[in-house]
Amino acid sequence: MSWSEVDLIEAAVLGFVRPQDLRLANAREECLVLCDPENTPFARVALAAGGIRPGSPGYGAVGSVEMIRRPVPAAIGVSAWSPDAGALAAASHRPIVVVDGFPTYRDLAAFQDAAAPPVWVVPVSRDTDNAERGDRLALCLQRAVDDGELVGSVVTVPDFIRARGDLVKVVGADGTAHTIESTLARLLAAPVRAVKGTLGAWTCQQAPGAVVDGWIGSRSRRAARGCVVLFSGLSGSGKSTVAKALASRLEHDGVSSVLIDGDEARQMLTAGLGFDRASRDLNVERLGYVATAVSRVKGVAILAPIAPFAAARAQVRERAERVGSYVLVHVATPLEVCEERDRKGLYARARAGEIADFTGISSPYEVPLDADVVVDTSRMDVETAVDSVMAAVSAKMHVG
Repeated sequence: MSWSEVDLIEAAVLGFVRPQDLRLANAREECLVLCDPENTPFARVALAAGGIRPGSPGYGAVGSVEMIRRPVPAAIGVSAWSPDAGALAAASHRPIVVVDGFPTYRDLAAFQDAAAPPVWVVPVSRDTDNAERGDRLALCLQRAVDDGELVGSVVTVPDFIRARGDLVKVVGADGTAHTIESTLARLLAAPVRAVKGTLGAWTCQQAPGAVVDGWIGSRSRRAARGCVVLFSGLSGSGKSTVAKALASRLEHDGVSSVLIDGDEARQMLTAGLGFDRASRDLNVERLGYVATAVSRVKGVAILAPIAPFAAARAQVRERAERVGSYVLVHVATPLEVCEERDRKGLYARARAGEIADFTGISSPYEVPLDADVVVDTSRMDVETAVDSVMAAVSAKMHVG
């Protein structure tokens, strides 16, 4: 499933969306296990009785939704909505305020009452193609709270309004298309207000572009040196998931970073390379070259290829440490767990001899002996893994 569909399922589990208002395309079984884009099972969906016909390619009506495991947080460093916390806030008469768009002090002024600090609710999408993701807004508001510029607490809710894909939400039985504000008001039986942020092009035009850029830069934390973070591990180990969460954490801390995912890089940066040993080494070395350029200007470059061979990893380390820091993260999720996560059947095809040079099956993976951090996503959650990596990155970069 896409990340936006993950948002919609989470919204159903939290009560924002009724399961019976969901429809799933191309459903051919009455009970399905859904996987996120990293092929990790996260939810179980049962279709309504009579919701599908055998072989029907249409939309099946959903009957119930059960979360197997909570998806990766949409904004690392910001609390996610929980029904109990929401009910407690409403009972204590704290204002519930949905924030849509980047607000100015004037936008927020009506809610700055320390006696009843508001709960700032930010709709966030995990879909990287969604221009209104909300994670940056949530992180900015959290930073304002941490710095004492804003009273209250910040929570994120899944942006089910903009979700799209094979899983869709239909108009409710009452014939209305609910907004996030109206949905929260219904759940909490309490008033919910909204702030429409006005910070935008008009505001920025009140000062020269160089001045605006300087103001933004002055509020970012500076690093004494750049860093290349190389995640290495088997396919399905969780490299990309932890790497994306690390990028989000760094953004929250005001540190510039660039994430280069292994699969995405092969579509453009290293397109045309095969999967034999020489090609794999060249793939990693090219990624290392680009990452070093980012580190040279005191940024953080995050790489998430498989990087199975020690020699290529050593080349990246040697190049990176000429200009900055280097952190090697071994994502040591066991092979059997990676195979269980593989819903595309790539491991099975490799074992059947249909895919040559498949790491862990028909091509070796050389376990890093010089890893700075070792994480196992089958034994720890994403936030714990990010904590371990972040500690190593901060120590080496001397961020301050």
